[in-house]
Amino acid sequence: MVRDQADELAELRRRQVAANPGDAYAWHNLAAALNDRNDRREALWAAQKALELGLDAAETWVLMARAHRGLGQLDDAEAAYGNALCRRPDLFVARQELAQLIWRRSGDVTRALEVLPYSEHDGAPRILAQRVSLLEAAGRLAEADREVSAAL
Repeated sequence: MVRDQADELAELRRRQVAANPGDAYAWHNLAAALNDRNDRREALWAAQKALELGLDAAETWVLMARAHRGLGQLDDAEAAYGNALCRRPDLFVARQELAQLIWRRSGDVTRALEVLPYSEHDGAPRILAQRVSLLEAAGRLAEADREVSAAL
């Protein structure tokens, strides 16, 4: 998103919150806009406000995780992704970002892959693509090839 557009969207979301301070969705939308601008501290505050107002949505937890990650609070980010997945186990973006966080923090591709379960019967090509990407980044090319071959 272009910086001017991100600024405009954040300002619009601030006006919506000001007009409806009890609207959890307005706070969620503000958190998303602030994350897009890399205003992580304020995005975290807005996401927490959305949760306080009763919006216990997986997507709100993902916004919290992104804010924590951007602030370098990696344990909190990992926990927030976990909360997102407790609410929506099928939320791909939470799985993808959590796997990347685990991989970048620890270099433990096996643990990162545990977040991305794949079955050839579940029809999840995005999961497979992410698994293959992690395996390739870890230099486990033969294993990546086996995963792709098994899916074909």
